[in-house]
Amino acid sequence: MQRPGIEAVVRSDLNLLQLAAQVLEASIDEMKLLGVVSIVEEFERGLLQELDFHQELSNLLEFQRNLDSSRKVTVLRPYPELSSRTVLTMQFFDGRPIRKLTPRSPEAQAVVNEILHASFHRTLRQPGKRLPGLQQCPRPPHAGSGPGRATCPDPATGCN
Repeated sequence: MQRPGIEAVVRSDLNLLQLAAQVLEASIDEMKLLGVVSIVEEFERGLLQELDFHQELSNLLEFQRNLDSSRKVTVLRPYPELSSRTVLTMQFFDGRPIRKLTPRSPEAQAVVNEILHASFHRTLRQPGKRLPGLQQCPRPPHAGSGPGRATCPDPATGCN
């Protein structure tokens, strides 16, 4: 259940963060090169999506579909009919939370492997999706870039 009034608090904090990013870019040339305002805008989009539990419900259902049934990870079953934009209702699971696992233990490593497997499966199954920080090149990479070294520094003109 989402805490009442949290969206207003988050939006207020994001406005302050956006203002700080604008001030940084206006006063320090290197900050403009880094694109601090763009970074904050991307963070804002992601964070506001997290506040919409319909979106979280959709993500949870997709994660369940992508999880290999032979794997040993339990994804809590959501109840869409009992959920809303601010309430996400899921089944009760009497297990150990991931945060309680001993770091670097075989059990923790197995859980990380399962999550990565499902996450990469999701990313690879969706055309047009890309990993954060990677740009899609509008045309094949320049022949001189070499295998595995294609870059796209200028999306307007394509890969170099």
